[in-house]
Amino acid sequence: GCGPAIFPRRKAGEEAGAAPPCPVVVTRDLVRSLADMPLGKAAQHIGVSATALKKACRKLGLERWSYKKNGAAAAAESSGPVELNEAYVRRLNRKYAAAEKARPHGGPP
Repeated sequence: GCGPAIFPRRKAGEEAGAAPPCPVVVTRDLVRSLADMPLGKAAQHIGVSATALKKACRKLGLERWSYKKNGAAAAAESSGPVELNEAYVRRLNRKYAAAEKARPHGGPP
């Protein structure tokens, strides 16, 4: 079926009277064909912004861009235990603890 349409804006330096670019219709097939690229490169490839592509993907029900740096084979190979940086984890715990204290009791986050 049809997916969300993105209407690219006029780029800097283009004539104001020029015909507007055609809309880009984002489908699951299009997203699949771009999945081997980082989001920014995929967006540039189809002539839209990364933000517009992300929003269109969300309308299709895709929460995250599925690009893997070394492809699916590397992801399958690296399915072992994940090493976490302990200092990073402590920093995150402090951040969320502070946010929890600042939040009014019973209110939304």
